[in-house]
Amino acid sequence: MRIKLLTTVCLAIAALVPASASATTVRLGPTLLGSEGGNVLCEGPSSCVAETLLQRTLPVPSVTLAAPADGTVTFWSALGKGTLKLRVLRPVGESVIAEGTSAVATDLNGGSNATNLPIKAGDVVGVDLVRPSALMYVTVEGASRSKFEPPVPEDGLADAPTATFNNDELLYNATVVLAPSVGGLLPTSGSTTGGEAIKIVGSNLDGATGVSFGSKPAAFTVD
Repeated sequence: MRIKLLTTVCLAIAALVPASASATTVRLGPTLLGSEGGNVLCEGPSSCVAETLLQRTLPVPSVTLAAPADGTVTFWSALGKGTLKLRVLRPVGESVIAEGTSAVATDLNGGSNATNLPIKAGDVVGVDLVRPSALMYVTVEGASRSKFEPPVPEDGLADAPTATFNNDELLYNATVVLAPSVGGLLPTSGSTTGGEAIKIVGSNLDGATGVSFGSKPAAFTVD
């Protein structure tokens, strides 16, 4: 992707400001099914415990589980009941490192819950259940999920999951707005009088709402 612009200052590193409404987005996790199509992970208070749930694998190539680039989680959805929070986690083998936690979900019927959680390339999202909460799932051959009991500590490390289960697809997902990334400038130098056309090459540039060289803004179009 490229941005074409005219600038009236000498070339420097360009700063891009993303727009959450139109920036490149990606969904982490499966498409949510209707509540009538799922099973409740635990049925009653005696069997529901406080834990962190994480989808490890899904056999569908079109489903993305790990963030492909740095960005921000802006919305998340889940089918469940009780007190649920979204977690941003960094996998390190079987271990996970806590990166951030959302507020409690206000909609557990598949609607959007707004949040503002930074996420880095390679991070995944999980769900915290506060006893006696529950999350719904469907049976999908080849899928796998893990649970961490007790929940992954805030800003901490969970060495290994308490258990891993096969053929379960948890019904939650998150929307991530990917941050724009500058790969290079063409040309890399120019006249100090300005007025020349410059190309900024990079990724996730379609949502940029501003381009500046140092503190100087420049007119631009996305190519």
